[in-house]
Amino acid sequence: MVKRVLSLIALALCLSSLAPPPAVAVSPSFTDIGGHWAEEVIERFSDGGIISGFPDGSFRPNQAVTRAELAAILTRAFDLNEEVPFAFSDVDSEAWYYAYLQFAVRFIPNHQFGESYFYPNANAHRIDVAEAFVLIKLDIEGIAIDMPTYEEIARQVRELFRDTDYHYGDISFPNVQRLFRITWLAHHLGIMEGCPAGYFRPAWGVTRAEVLTIIDRMLP
Repeated sequence: MVKRVLSLIALALCLSSLAPPPAVAVSPSFTDIGGHWAEEVIERFSDGGIISGFPDGSFRPNQAVTRAELAAILTRAFDLNEEVPFAFSDVDSEAWYYAYLQFAVRFIPNHQFGESYFYPNANAHRIDVAEAFVLIKLDIEGIAIDMPTYEEIARQVRELFRDTDYHYGDISFPNVQRLFRITWLAHHLGIMEGCPAGYFRPAWGVTRAEVLTIIDRMLP
């Protein structure tokens, strides 16, 4: 049971520049994490049952997290136990992630897909991961945020990040105001600061290793 989130990180999920691995490393339990920047965190969370590897013995730390995987990780990491009913046309009650989704669905945004679909196998967008962690922090800590006006939020976000809009490639987010507010909250609460180049990149994916690193800093 998560007692309390002590502090959230100012983490840039676009971890492109990382310190080199130590010369001597503990033999990993997965075939593909030796020398990876998140090796120790991956080992620890795997031992705790938060996340598992694949049948071929790999962990795939740089693979993007799917929405179904995010549901499982959040449920296990934060011991979520409040069931919320849902009815998605593309979610089978026999699916491996179904039980996790019952507990995590209230935290995982579904704004792009409407009420009928969840797209469990789609990669979780960075902005949706940000919102999930924001909602969990607010829920666990019972925090009340005194939000500025939308105009002030938009001004601050534009000063903080270099993104000119929230439309990338074939992905178009329908509610830009929501995106500005989530971006502001994620930064204000110390959950995300953006990429080293100064962008927030809302449509980018988040890797399995990056999600574990966020959780590692969140848990007491």
